[in-house]
Amino acid sequence: MTKHADSYLFFNGRVVTVDEEFSLHNAALVTAGRIARVGEADQLKAEMPANTREIDLAGRSLLPGFIDT
Repeated sequence: MTKHADSYLFFNGRVVTVDEEFSLHNAALVTAGRIARVGEADQLKAEMPANTREIDLAGRSLLPGFIDT
């Protein structure tokens, strides 16, 4: 049985947010299925939990999830 990571750090890409400014960042930390933080990769790496899987976006973009109601 494969153990899944509790958290994911997506980095080295363009993280698009849907805040008032539609701000862009280069990393996002996802914990328990929710975006916990966005910001600079070095800062988030220092804050990430021990069992975090790091995913290199290799310059690609990460968009927030879309949910149809």
